[in-house]
Amino acid sequence: MIAARKAAEVFLKRRMFDIKPRRRWRKEDFLTLHYPCYWHYDILFGLRAMPEVGFIGDKRCSDVHDILERKQLSDGGFPAEKRYYQTTQKEKSGWSAVEWGNTRKNRMNEFATADALCVLKRTGRLMKNMPPVLKTIFGVIQEVK
Repeated sequence: MIAARKAAEVFLKRRMFDIKPRRRWRKEDFLTLHYPCYWHYDILFGLRAMPEVGFIGDKRCSDVHDILERKQLSDGGFPAEKRYYQTTQKEKSGWSAVEWGNTRKNRMNEFATADALCVLKRTGRLMKNMPPVLKTIFGVIQEVK
């Protein structure tokens, strides 16, 4: 647990998504929602990990919570804006036997939505005007816990 807290502290020092300027990675990659992340990182993946080490309420996460809330679609869901896998060529790296739902900026992805709603619930930021269908889905998730 000590190693996990130290790793979380590294991300918190960088507000969860700021990276050193000489790195090859682009900040946009961290701000884009993916599902699943596999071995990669984005803000939703980082926010999902913060409760495990007791940092979900840390004020250094607030900018990233705001960014996540702005990604919520008009239907209440959240998109998986990009993906790290492909389903067509088994012999290629990144192949997945599973199709993980929509990958579009303007369409809800059920998996990304479930993760985002759980994060928002843990932070007390769950939208009050959530569509009824999502309230039902979220209620089922809460009962399973």
